[in-house]
Amino acid sequence: MNALDYARDNRLRLWFLGEKDYKKYDTKSPRNLEDFKNLMRTVIKNLYPALKMNSYCVFVLGDVNKSKKSINTALAVIDIANSMGSFDCEDFIQDEVPTFRRARKEGACTKNEWIVVMKKVG
Repeated sequence: MNALDYARDNRLRLWFLGEKDYKKYDTKSPRNLEDFKNLMRTVIKNLYPALKMNSYCVFVLGDVNKSKKSINTALAVIDIANSMGSFDCEDFIQDEVPTFRRARKEGACTKNEWIVVMKKVG
């Protein structure tokens, strides 16, 4: 949700995957919570057939701070997966982002990342 420039920050990884034009992904980044939820519904729908029953997938998601309000993206993903009935949340772990790791030491940047472990069911 515009918390970081994903494509620019991961341009080398995208290049190794064969993507030459990383800039096109910046325009596809969700700008609000509803767009993020729609994107994650699509991701979960696409993951489901690719995984074996009772196998796991792991998401690493950062909190997003907008208008002095923190949005827990991990809870949004867990709610989506539960409502779809395709994955159960096995565990989620809060990982605080240390100040020295942040590009912007002050301000409303991501201060927490969440590691969400989902198990394919149903």
